[in-house]
Amino acid sequence: MLSGMFAVPLTLFFPLFVVFFGIGPESKVAYAAMQCFFPIALNTIAGFASVDELYLRASRAMGASSLSQFRYVYLPAALPVTITGLRIGFFICIAAVLGGETLAALSGIGKSIALSAELMETARLFAWIGYVVTVSVTLNLLALAAERRGDED
Repeated sequence: MLSGMFAVPLTLFFPLFVVFFGIGPESKVAYAAMQCFFPIALNTIAGFASVDELYLRASRAMGASSLSQFRYVYLPAALPVTITGLRIGFFICIAAVLGGETLAALSGIGKSIALSAELMETARLFAWIGYVVTVSVTLNLLALAAERRGDED
């Protein structure tokens, strides 16, 4: 059911966020949280569902409690897929905030990009786009390095 909800274009709900939370940053934060919820939740569910039954049986045979199984079997097995979901969700969140600012905002990078496009200020438009691309690539590389470091430990 959760994956079926993910198929709904969540952009349709943005006007409701503006109505409920106003045109300030609150609506963008709530909208971004809704946008990134599904990739994170679905990857976390997939990570926990992919735990090998052999490990679960072995931990039960060794007398592990439910809490111990969660801590020593489920979490380590699900962590790589969950971290991937967090990375995906993070960048969807950035895109949602920029999109929300483009549609309805008083300020912000998305608003600046939209304003530059409206005023045909191509140099400023490309500067903002370059800035967003640079920040996104840098954050992605940092997240990837942290993910790889976590896999080594």
